[in-house]
Amino acid sequence: MKVLKRNKSFFAVTAIASILMLGIIGCTYGFPEEFDKDECIEKCEEIIEVANTQDFEKLHSMLREDMQDNVTPADFVDAWGKKYKALGEFEKFGNPVLSGDVDPENGAIFAMIAYYCYYENGEAVFTIFLDTDMEMTSISMKLD
Repeated sequence: MKVLKRNKSFFAVTAIASILMLGIIGCTYGFPEEFDKDECIEKCEEIIEVANTQDFEKLHSMLREDMQDNVTPADFVDAWGKKYKALGEFEKFGNPVLSGDVDPENGAIFAMIAYYCYYENGEAVFTIFLDTDMEMTSISMKLD
């Protein structure tokens, strides 16, 4: 009888966990078919390599033209300069996490790539949005 009771509890917990996981998965937008995963990863690595040189003028120029008015190269210096000093030298790329997003206003589809990167003194996560023309529309960096 005890075995049966444990099994019922186990199945109840498993069922609840499965429902929660389905809810989480259902709320995310999968990777859009309009994009090639390898091309997105390659583009993001190119962008991150420029960011790692701290050539913020060049990084700014890599933004889609209509997005360049939203940020200046000086904004990158202010936001990322101290972070790069703390991180030290770039060591390697980690695993990217790819997903997608849709602009609710106009229905535009974007690839969203969260790319983990390792440095001598820590880790950073770059989140990059690419449009269907493979132009960067947004970039952020968070220390992990």
